[in-house]
Amino acid sequence: THCKLSELCVMKLYVTFAGAENEVRFVVLVDSTSTVGSLRRRIAADFRSVFPGRPPLCFFRMASADGFFLTDAATVGEVLDDGGTVTCHRADAEAAGAPLPEEPGPEDVESVLSVFRAQITYVARTACHAAVKAGSEAASEAMSVLVAMLLLGGQQLADVRSEALSALQRSLPEEDGTALPAFIASGGLFVLLSLLSPSTKLDANPEVLEGAAQLLEKIVSQHGKVLAPLLQDCHPSVLLQKLIMDSRCTPGTKQHALAARR
Repeated sequence: THCKLSELCVMKLYVTFAGAENEVRFVVLVDSTSTVGSLRRRIAADFRSVFPGRPPLCFFRMASADGFFLTDAATVGEVLDDGGTVTCHRADAEAAGAPLPEEPGPEDVESVLSVFRAQITYVARTACHAAVKAGSEAASEAMSVLVAMLLLGGQQLADVRSEALSALQRSLPEEDGTALPAFIASGGLFVLLSLLSPSTKLDANPEVLEGAAQLLEKIVSQHGKVLAPLLQDCHPSVLLQKLIMDSRCTPGTKQHALAARR
């Protein structure tokens, strides 16, 4: 039955999924005066908690028991019955090119960041494994993801940064150095230095800072001869001079580099 709009009551809803995940189901409790948008966020969060091994539930439609899709602005008690069913339909493929609001509000921003955190947490371990696996076709792309993970801010993703550092600590100091070229090509060395720089203050987490310092020490000790020329070339004046002479650069790029060097 529908809750009276003038009364606040807690509704029990049965969540099911269409398509390949039709065996996935769980129960949520929600206030009747909540919006469908808040119910959506609740379902996504509970999905991550109950099924951590599955791809996060990020973009999806919700339908009532009679098959009608629900809009975020609607009030839960108006469109759903207590004890009723909510069927979720994934829409990840459709959302790939969906435009974001030009001026997103706080809830829009938090929703997008929540989706991003869920996705990066889900792919972190796989990316770490692929990035350090020599000869893997996905190694180069995975290494870029792994290096980008080091730049992720916020306490909620501290575990992701620590996991990325642990993967690099296991692979980069190896004598064969198979993972080092991909790490350097992805800008990993400079990301590592940025993490440790007092000027950037990218991360105040002591465990992450200690892990970054330990990793830098290991790769410099093991591969110092390889890294020394790279670091020398990246002195600002040297780098800009070489950029001016680089055949890949357009005249405009060279002009900007010359102006910056002056």
